[in-house]
Amino acid sequence: MAPWPPKGLVPAMLWGLSLFLNLPGPIWLQPSPPPQSSPPPQPHPCHTCRGLVDSFNKGLERTIRDNFGGGNTAWEEENLSKYKDRQQEAPDLFQWLCSDSLKLCCPAGTFGPSCLPCFGPCARCSGPEESNCLQCKKGWALHHLKCVDIDECGTEGANCGADQFCVNTEGSYECRDCAKACLGCMGAGPGRCKKCSPGYQQVGSKCL
Repeated sequence: MAPWPPKGLVPAMLWGLSLFLNLPGPIWLQPSPPPQSSPPPQPHPCHTCRGLVDSFNKGLERTIRDNFGGGNTAWEEENLSKYKDRQQEAPDLFQWLCSDSLKLCCPAGTFGPSCLPCFGPCARCSGPEESNCLQCKKGWALHHLKCVDIDECGTEGANCGADQFCVNTEGSYECRDCAKACLGCMGAGPGRCKKCSPGYQQVGSKCL
């Protein structure tokens, strides 16, 4: 005999339907199957390659720290001998091996499976937006995930001659010649002279 229908309209209807269709019982009475465990995700080949490079670099640091002696001689012979011929042309092992040679990772300045370009000054990024930067190109500084131009002229990072003045540009700077009337200057024109050249005299704020 079928078990007495449960209380409530909806449970009773499900119970009756299961009897009519000769089912073993309503769905709500059946024990749920045990959850099937999904296989663990496989690491991206790029991450694997980066791990190998990091391991290699750590071994190289240990070897240098030990003055290339008394360390793991087998490791030195097997790894350093293969890399030393490439080190001059490819100082960045990760870039050379994982990006340029094996094509497992996106080159610098790109992101994602399709290696889309990062926003202008970003050297590494997580997306295409200005606020997705993770590392900046030379001449830029990372600030709240954005690359901000460094004013080399204002931070004394420029290296201009005595008769030149500095002009900041995006990601860099330019050294431009002072006016002929100037011995040293702080900007363009005879009104920005530090001193006047021989044959010129200061008239007001200018060397004329």
